[in-house]
Amino acid sequence: MKLVLFDVDGTLVNRFRVGEESFPYAIKLVFGIDTNPPGWEFSGWTDRGIIFETLKRKGVTRELTEKRLPDIFRNMRNYARMNINRDDDFRLLPNVKRLLEELDRNNVKIGLLTGNLEEVARIKLKKFGVEHHFKAGGFGSYSEKRSELAPVAISQAEERFGVKFQKKDIFIIGDTPCDIEVGKANGLKTISVCTGIFRKSELMRGNPDLILEDFTDSDKFLKAVKFST
Repeated sequence: MKLVLFDVDGTLVNRFRVGEESFPYAIKLVFGIDTNPPGWEFSGWTDRGIIFETLKRKGVTRELTEKRLPDIFRNMRNYARMNINRDDDFRLLPNVKRLLEELDRNNVKIGLLTGNLEEVARIKLKKFGVEHHFKAGGFGSYSEKRSELAPVAISQAEERFGVKFQKKDIFIIGDTPCDIEVGKANGLKTISVCTGIFRKSELMRGNPDLILEDFTDSDKFLKAVKFST
């Protein structure tokens, strides 16, 4: 049986401005520090990692950040929940809904591996009516290192589906070099999509098992997953 673990931002949905705004909003409420804009590119990072790095650059100790992390997470979730409908440019990427339905019909198990907080990821996906497809996942509150989210997602999927997945049957799907690195670090298959900010040539350097322009050709994606060995 196959398991596919999807990234969210840039892979299933386009870049979510409200999600990015939630960091400075939450940090301002908790620490009274202005951090907008962050001044660095954080595609592929986990939310936990972004917070630690942002506050480190502002001189906040790791110990204090760790202590106040639950408050920051709570405010980020609240901000996303209150503003999910404010971003008119926010959308599900082409053919994602059809792809997820086809994976379900073919008994391919689906989960998430995202730097987002779980509730924030699910708020985004619920807006487009696809959140129910994802029964398990590894999320950005768990670790600063994205590579450490894969074992969590796999363990959760095995528990939810009652299946022991072989590494050769697990796929990491994403739009950044970080997604490829996660797959390689954990001995998993990788499928890259050119739907985010990284060019095809940049993704190819990571040597993914498959690279697609987007999910328009769902048959190609499905065949790559179902018939891989």
